[in-house]
Amino acid sequence: MLSKLYKALGIEPEESGRMTLLLVMGFFMGMFIACLSVAAQSLFLEHFPDQEDLATAFVVSGLFALTATFVYNFFQNRVPFILLGGISLLIVISFTALIEFGEGVFSDPDTIHYIGFTLILPFTFITLLVFWGSFGRLFNLRESKRLLGSVDAGFLIASLIAFFSIPQILKYVETAALYSIGLVSIIGYFLLFAILSIRFLSHGASLAEEKRKHQKLGFLQIFRVRYVFYMSIFVIITMVALRFVDFSFLQTTQIYFDKNYVPTFLSYFEAVVVIFSFLFQTFAADKIVSMYGMRVASIINPILTGLFTVGALLLGLSFGYT
Repeated sequence: MLSKLYKALGIEPEESGRMTLLLVMGFFMGMFIACLSVAAQSLFLEHFPDQEDLATAFVVSGLFALTATFVYNFFQNRVPFILLGGISLLIVISFTALIEFGEGVFSDPDTIHYIGFTLILPFTFITLLVFWGSFGRLFNLRESKRLLGSVDAGFLIASLIAFFSIPQILKYVETAALYSIGLVSIIGYFLLFAILSIRFLSHGASLAEEKRKHQKLGFLQIFRVRYVFYMSIFVIITMVALRFVDFSFLQTTQIYFDKNYVPTFLSYFEAVVVIFSFLFQTFAADKIVSMYGMRVASIINPILTGLFTVGALLLGLSFGYT
């Protein structure tokens, strides 16, 4: 049974141990991100109805995410990846536990919901950095190209299962209980990372070899390498557009839906987004890159981003939400 599954995913027998751990890690990561995002967004919208609170929270969340990725990037190649990844995940676990059990720590109980919302982005970035950092160190370039689609599909399927499961779970528990599921998921993710590190990563490249292999560009060098410069500009513009869309979406959700239905709506909506991402990646993205190369794929991305942004704007205007 497993051999047929591995064959369908393009996994060689000698890669099965590493890939199994990665796929299960992807499942726990998907559960963690899904439960955290639905719980944090729903509880924030319930306790902070003011539009200015939402706008400020987006700014704070962005600053937290920027700080987290800067610190992670600073220590990368300065300390072993196993240590960096382990400490990063322990910090995520600690703050998740604070969100779950620390309501009495603050004089205003709503503060914990504000913190939970602002930590969605940095937690997502850190868990993804650890996951893909592990993947990049477990396989060589040729293996990575062959297995990338399978690993990414595994993560998307896990996220899909999580988002469709949440509405059923909410029939029996309150929204805040999703934090408990998220905490269990991130602990499972950390334990699997520890097993992966002991069994496979500890026998990999030394810190000195990693420094030679993963050379980082200085800040000024970003402006000198045209590809990196233009890609950075594209990512910045895309993220700004995404933040505006997210803000408008959450604000409209807060107005349109009853607070008790918001978690269910967010779960199903995120599930639809995951389905679209999976279909586009499986049947379009890989084929475009293989048939036409990165140049055409790089041109298509901003065009699609612009079309979807304009479409969202027109749809919002047609329903009276700007």
